[in-house]
Amino acid sequence: EPPFVIQIQTENQTIYTGYAFDVLDEICIRLGIKYKAIEVPDKQYGIKQSDGSWTGIIGNVAKGMSDLGVGPISVTAERETVIDFSAPYYDYAGLQILMKDSTKPKSLFIFASVFTEIVWILWFITIIMTALLLFGYHRLRDYITSKYGQTGTDGKFNLMNSFWFVMASFTQAGPDRSPMTFSSRILVAGFWFFCHIMMATYTANLAAFMTSSRLHTPIESLEDLAIQSGIRYSALAGSVSEIYFKRMANIENNFYSLWKEMSYYSTSQSTISKYAVWDYPLGDRYTRILSAINTTGFVNTSSLGIQMVMEGNFAYVHETPLIKYEMSKTCGLMTVGAAFSAKPYAFVLPEKSPLADQFSSVILELQSELILEKLKEKWWRSKNPTCSGTTDENTGLTLESLGGIFIVILGGCFLSYVVLGAELIVNKIRLSRKGNASVSILCGSLHCQQAGEHRNNVRKHI
Repeated sequence: EPPFVIQIQTENQTIYTGYAFDVLDEICIRLGIKYKAIEVPDKQYGIKQSDGSWTGIIGNVAKGMSDLGVGPISVTAERETVIDFSAPYYDYAGLQILMKDSTKPKSLFIFASVFTEIVWILWFITIIMTALLLFGYHRLRDYITSKYGQTGTDGKFNLMNSFWFVMASFTQAGPDRSPMTFSSRILVAGFWFFCHIMMATYTANLAAFMTSSRLHTPIESLEDLAIQSGIRYSALAGSVSEIYFKRMANIENNFYSLWKEMSYYSTSQSTISKYAVWDYPLGDRYTRILSAINTTGFVNTSSLGIQMVMEGNFAYVHETPLIKYEMSKTCGLMTVGAAFSAKPYAFVLPEKSPLADQFSSVILELQSELILEKLKEKWWRSKNPTCSGTTDENTGLTLESLGGIFIVILGGCFLSYVVLGAELIVNKIRLSRKGNASVSILCGSLHCQQAGEHRNNVRKHI
């Protein structure tokens, strides 16, 4: 269970390290003792079986198979009936719910995520087709009117002006001219209605997108987890979380049995009415939670539980220090609700072991010297600083969400600059061509004038 116990397998031996073993090494140095670490076969901390025996580390130490139990082992009164605990080396480690972070990743172009790609494509095709139809209607009218000697539209709705009219209508800015033909006005009226519906839909969906991207999971507590059925959840087999849920469910069942017995088998009518089953004041939260966990199945390792959380739609009830460690090195995880059933961690020793008092004395020394705090800082310091920072969801929209709009503005400015340069080049070419044509005409006129004068001189000479 990182970071308390980390197993490193080499070619020749198995090395154990972690926070718990760092504390153990400090204790052994001060007490002048040595140890050899072995792993329990069932890889459990220890729960009580129906026959009264214990599994895992608790069972090994209680049976005398081990002299010491090391790991994130919670101190409970039930465990203390068969073993002894040292002074806590980690205080108040409760249970907490771990889930995948449901916050949507921020996007510069979140405004473009409102519609799907096909909707955007159809929208642009509609704009282009409307502009082409508007231009075609007016060109057709110009052709017909000019054929019969009537005045046309004077080119007010050429191709560029038609596109500008459609874009102004699309953005609801208002065009500066109106269509000349009745057919064009019908086309524009339909396009205006289309723009009104699309812009209203876009605005509503954009607001919903911006809001939903800042919302978290609907699960906020253990009660929320118990009353829903869409998200599966589980806990670690053989851990204090399994003991907790089984014990709480058993307590609920015992209370309900007692209430039912008082209601069904009482001879007093007042007692029966007072303890009616439909007025049962206690709920069955933990019974439902345990039933859901049994349906999913207790996970055998924490790594499997974390993997199921990362796959989504799964909640993992685990001990707070272990959850904090996973969150320090893995992005995309979050805790839900407050910690509950807080208990300290301690070393496990056999009953009446002389090492119990010695271990407790050294642990208190380590606490006073702040060595335990330094070890906590060593093992719980963030291993992934890229995801250590969080943004308050109550703050305003950030540049990461709205940066795409500024990119569009900059893109428009750059494109306009390119078009301006192209216009200047084209105009310069046109002016140069007109200048060359004027020079040619002028030269031609001078040549004719000189030829005429030459003819006149010849005539005079004759």
